[in-house]
Amino acid sequence: TALQQNRCVAFVYDDSFIVSRLGDADWEGWKMPLPTIDDAPWGLAVKKGEDAFAALMAGMIVEWHTSGRILELESKYGLEQTPFAKKMHTLFRGVNPSIER
Repeated sequence: TALQQNRCVAFVYDDSFIVSRLGDADWEGWKMPLPTIDDAPWGLAVKKGEDAFAALMAGMIVEWHTSGRILELESKYGLEQTPFAKKMHTLFRGVNPSIER
C-alpha cells in the first residue's frame, strides 16, 4: 500500500509473491526490475513418523521439478518463471533420466 501511495520508493519481498501481484489489475504498470538475490526455497512439512507420506510427497515434488510442471504452472498463470523453479528444474532433471522433455 505504501508503495502504491508513493510513501516509499520500493520494497523487498518474496519474488513469487511480487510476480503474482504484478498480474493483478491494481498493479498494472508496476515492475520488478531487480533480479532475485536471495532464493527462498519452498518447503513442505510432514508429521513425524509419517515416513511413507513424506516419501510420497518428496517424490512428487522431485517429479514436479524434473518434469517442468512448476515452470509450466508459472507460465500458465502468467507468472514469470522464478529463478528457484528454474534452478530446481535443472538440478532435478538428472535425478530421473527416464523423463524426457
